Amino acid sequence: MIHETAIIDGDPFWYTRDPDTGKRTLLDEPSPGVFIGEDVDIFSFAIIVRGVKRKTRVERGAKISHRAQVGHDVVIGEDTVVGCRVTVCGLSTIGKRCTLGVGAIVTPNVTVGDDCFIGAGVVVHEDLPANTKLTIRGRKQNWPDKPWEG
Repeated sequence: MIHETAIIDGDPFWYTRDPDTGKRTLLDEPSPGVFIGEDVDIFSFAIIVRGVKRKTRVERGAKISHRAQVGHDVVIGEDTVVGCRVTVCGLSTIGKRCTLGVGAIVTPNVTVGDDCFIGAGVVVHEDLPANTKLTIRGRKQNWPDKPWEG
């Protein structure tokens, strides 16, 4: 199921540099596009950006929640769940059977192995081996004086 408000084949944000002038310009070349596997669900306002160097791929059984963003040339593995407002930046690969919690960010060029769990709000900036659980557990703070109530 692909929700009617989802954007598939969105424009990539990719610059090229003119060898003569050195000026940067947005890429304006044919794109390899997007591959969507069988039994994939993409919910409201999700964005899947088309590939630049290779197809952006959402493999069989993957679930892309609402307002998630999947960048150019990304691979989302089979049966992976991408939570709401997750951002997977360009050129990253997410393995099979992974879960990315609400608001998680995977920075560019990162590989996440199979069967990983990335908790809500976690920023992943380096490769993760298979079977990794990565969470943030903030310390609960006691505010006896509520300075915001003032």
